[in-house]
Amino acid sequence: QQYGGRYFTPRNAGRIDAVREAIEELAVEGRCTEQERFLLLASLLYAADKAANTVGQYDAYLKHLDAPRTPRRHLVDSNVHKPLRLRLPDVELGEGRHEVYNEDLNRIIAGLRGEVLYLDPPYNGRQYIDCYHVLENILRWRRPVLYGKTRKFARADLKSRYSRRLEAARALAELIQAASSEHIFLSYNSEGIIPDQDIAAILARKGRWEVFEREYAVFGNGAGSARRRPIRERMFYCRADKGR
Repeated sequence: QQYGGRYFTPRNAGRIDAVREAIEELAVEGRCTEQERFLLLASLLYAADKAANTVGQYDAYLKHLDAPRTPRRHLVDSNVHKPLRLRLPDVELGEGRHEVYNEDLNRIIAGLRGEVLYLDPPYNGRQYIDCYHVLENILRWRRPVLYGKTRKFARADLKSRYSRRLEAARALAELIQAASSEHIFLSYNSEGIIPDQDIAAILARKGRWEVFEREYAVFGNGAGSARRRPIRERMFYCRADKGR
């Protein structure tokens, strides 16, 4: 009802709905383990993304779902009209102990211990939740009220401070200061919203730092821009002084 005719064909939207309900029933009735539930959800998200009527993100969708394909021009990917197909994701079991947190790192950093901290925060004003709200909604399955042409849900609690120009530098400063790791790496390219002088000042308060740079062509040749341009991908490295 919400996504059919927009992000998916009505038939595939119905399939996604039915599969998601079935996964929930299996879990509630104890007919699958938590890990099996995650595997089923991963399979569904991959399948849904493959059949989606969009160009990779969900901040918009192609407006010509039923447009005919012609030799020279087509307005919708052929995968959109293929039946939803679930496949078994490749699973590689790692050795040793590891943990995954689905949390705001700024809130939990003080309780984490490790020799190396690698950070790759959002660097521009585009909120990830705006780009992937459909997949997030399928995964969470809370049936929130949706609104607008893109059928988004209220998601203020899922938005990142690192994508807000007035908050990003403060968020990074709080994170770096609370980190206990001796070696801190920060990936942040030359078009990031945090000014270089702010990054330098934040890292200098923690310890000695340096930066490594390499030029790259902008991703997607600069979507939304008529010009191709190079950017500089940077890796900031800070060796924290003891006691900081």
